[in-house]
Amino acid sequence: MYGVITFHRALNAGALLQCLALSRYMDSLGLDNVVIDYRNAFIERQHHPYKLYPDSLLKCAARAAVLGPVLAKRVKKFDGFVRDHMKTSKPYMSIEQLSADAGGYAAFVTGSDQVFSVDCAKFDKAYFLDFPGAEGKRYSYAASIGRDDLPEGYVQEYARRLSGYPFLSLREEAGAALIKNQLKLDVSAESHIDPVMLFDGDFWRGIATKPKEKDYIFLYTMLPSDTILQTAAALGKQTGLPVLWADDKYYKRHPGVSHRLAISPDEMLGYIAGARYVVTNSFHGTAFSILFEKQFIAEAAHAKSSRITALLSLLGLGSECVDSEPDWDAVRERLETERQRTAAYLRKIKHTVEGLPPEK
Repeated sequence: MYGVITFHRALNAGALLQCLALSRYMDSLGLDNVVIDYRNAFIERQHHPYKLYPDSLLKCAARAAVLGPVLAKRVKKFDGFVRDHMKTSKPYMSIEQLSADAGGYAAFVTGSDQVFSVDCAKFDKAYFLDFPGAEGKRYSYAASIGRDDLPEGYVQEYARRLSGYPFLSLREEAGAALIKNQLKLDVSAESHIDPVMLFDGDFWRGIATKPKEKDYIFLYTMLPSDTILQTAAALGKQTGLPVLWADDKYYKRHPGVSHRLAISPDEMLGYIAGARYVVTNSFHGTAFSILFEKQFIAEAAHAKSSRITALLSLLGLGSECVDSEPDWDAVRERLETERQRTAAYLRKIKHTVEGLPPEK
């Protein structure tokens, strides 16, 4: 049994969907696996809306009063999605508990998402598979460092943590280059597509929950900005369509935009699949717009936009596909090429772990 570890308990639809996709795709290749139900303390604090600010009771009370019921509903939906769609292990509340059970796993695969980041999850060793019992069992898929260079003081620790991998898969080409050029590790590193791209739109429609609304523009943001709100509102005015925004901060009103609260991962899929247009600055919002072959506008003007532009470049797309039809046949062909690369990489893990002869 393989163990997949990533941010499967983050309150982020893309995080859960990429985890589901990797687990399902590994299953399809004969890598029987479970998602390791590891509970990182930093992520868990975000997972409980009434316990977000233990250092400030006033701030905690104010947030609970304004957003508590909405966030509690969101947490319930996300927990239900994991329960209904993923195979998970027993909960692990600490890295020591995970280490104690390491012997029960044939190998571990960390990724996708920013599991190699210094910022996300407080640089937790668990996501680097840096714990006793994982030696000789460490593999990654599309793991992200989340930056083009490492902050001062982290290079030596990164080199130590990643030196135990026989080979590495990163999500961005910049991450793969960093392994070679800054860490100078004698480990092969290549980049692969985000797991959600491993399946086509039909697969995701089978998981989506269809919204009651029809004929609308869907606005999906990670870092809301005046620019993207104005872009969506202008498109709504131009087309006469309502703009539905997946955002829980209902008290922040914006002209021409209406909120949809506590959107679950399956509901997010349904809203994108059913939209006439999608406006987004989210990587996964862009990815699913492509998989559902939607007309979309992808804003890439923030600090985390490089992976959006990299994805668009890889698939030969521009940031605006509105009132013009991309060559979807060419996009599908490029995606299929990347899926074949992924399949070859994951089979390489299987052959290494199970002592099978390498593929010719």
